[in-house]
Amino acid sequence: MPGAHPHPPFGHLLPSRAKELKTAPLEGEGTLSNSRKVGVVNEVVFPTPTTDRSERGSVWKAAALLAVIFFVYGLICYPPPSVGEPYYLGKAKNYWDPTWCPHDLFFESANTHLVFYVLFGWLTRFASLTVVSLVLRFAAMLLLASGWMRLGRSLGYSISQSLMWASLFLMLQLAPTFAGEWLIGGAESKLFSYGCLLHCGASFLSGRVYLGAILLGSAILMHPVVGLWGAIAIGATSFLTRQRTTSIWVAAPCFALTMLVALPGLMPAFAVLSAGGLSPESNMIADYIQVFHRLRHHLDPVSLLMPGWVTYGTMLGLIAITWPMSKAAVSPVMRFFLWTMVIAVAGLAIGYAVHPKDYNAYAAMFAEHPTLMKLAMTCLKVYPFRVFDLAVPMTLALLVMDLASRPMSQRMFNRVLPLGIAGLLIAASLIPMDSKNPSFLKPEKSQNWVKTCHWISENLPAEDVFIMPFVDWAFHWHASRSQYVSYKNMPQDAGRLIEWNRRLTLATQWREKAFADKVVTREELAELEKQTQAEYLISDQAVSFEGEVVYRMGEYQVVSLAGAQGSE
Repeated sequence: MPGAHPHPPFGHLLPSRAKELKTAPLEGEGTLSNSRKVGVVNEVVFPTPTTDRSERGSVWKAAALLAVIFFVYGLICYPPPSVGEPYYLGKAKNYWDPTWCPHDLFFESANTHLVFYVLFGWLTRFASLTVVSLVLRFAAMLLLASGWMRLGRSLGYSISQSLMWASLFLMLQLAPTFAGEWLIGGAESKLFSYGCLLHCGASFLSGRVYLGAILLGSAILMHPVVGLWGAIAIGATSFLTRQRTTSIWVAAPCFALTMLVALPGLMPAFAVLSAGGLSPESNMIADYIQVFHRLRHHLDPVSLLMPGWVTYGTMLGLIAITWPMSKAAVSPVMRFFLWTMVIAVAGLAIGYAVHPKDYNAYAAMFAEHPTLMKLAMTCLKVYPFRVFDLAVPMTLALLVMDLASRPMSQRMFNRVLPLGIAGLLIAASLIPMDSKNPSFLKPEKSQNWVKTCHWISENLPAEDVFIMPFVDWAFHWHASRSQYVSYKNMPQDAGRLIEWNRRLTLATQWREKAFADKVVTREELAELEKQTQAEYLISDQAVSFEGEVVYRMGEYQVVSLAGAQGSE
């Protein structure tokens, strides 16, 4: 292969004594598969590197088109602020401006995604969070789209086929996911990590191994969890095979280069996992809260929702049916998918083995097998199902695209493609999805909530702390004020995670007691102010307050706690 590295990282696809590459057209004269010349080795098809500027220009134009499709799809299915944007962009803004929401428990917690905050948080000093969201979304979509197109071309597919592959993937993403992972959505660090992984795969396939190593390190840098699982799957795809041909003299410097680039992202993540300074019992409690309570819908296989099991069971069945019929059966994408499934199955086995009936059972398991339980909980905390969640629809979309494009001519395929993209966007608009309304509030209540937040932003002191209703969607985003505690914004470090749980329990129990008779007395408000040192309470319940209600909007009431103790 002209210009290719003598030891491509996907060399296991070639026999140990590879035949000399030769350029030859594919079968089927006049079909879409014959749209370009390829190198053929042992029936495994790879594209020959092209130096045609017009072709490269066409690829980048297609990438720009795909970025627009991704962007529009994201706006439809994940309108800003999407589910994770207040979390990421709020933390990034506070990192660059600590006077913004200065007394918020979540913002005071560890900066797990420090690189994202450092690279992009400065934008929040010059633009609103909504504008920053849109800018970062489009930047991430350009990275993802260009990586997708490069990967498609590196696998030997035409520009049209690569676009159809991406469109089919997005269509499958409209269905319920296995563990809640998505690719196209709001501005989060994982988008940049996945974009780097796509470019990494394309670079490895084209023999640019050192560039691939840098991109793999960049994926870990931007999101350590996504990047590391991706790196393990790519590494297994590349090296852990019977017919390995990759030289250790290439693999070793690639690994070193990857780790060097990844180090600034890994250090904050390892600091959080190590939980230094806390007792083993505190770490055990924090792990239980994270895995089996707050994030159980992502981390605990026993708690994963049934629609995801049905969807992914169906997709895996379709993959098994279409795999033998597709020329993509020997694609590196297929091997990558298998390794992500190995990781997911290992996560399922660990999760089912350690899932406790209650906290007492969990503590007993820890007492009996402390080392094994700590390893198991660490594995579950790093989302073992994450990359598998995307690899399944990505693989099925590739197989379907490959089968569907075989009988079509290039002209026919080009006519069908715009209809498919239009159908995708129409389906995205019509299919109900939780991500379209992450607050789960009805329209009128949602409008009242946003109006309440805006009034707070314009009329109450910036340093004050608020006790929230249970549904406090995007309060930082709309009100720019600190929260005493928020169920959504869970700290990552063990110490503040335990404090988060204490505060959440305190606020919940006070609310249940004080709201029981539909009248909240001054004494009850004084008790709350004493325990929390907060300045205001926001209620969405139909209750009366003896204290000062400074603002009402529909079901929402903003109650001052200042001076409540002095009124006893």
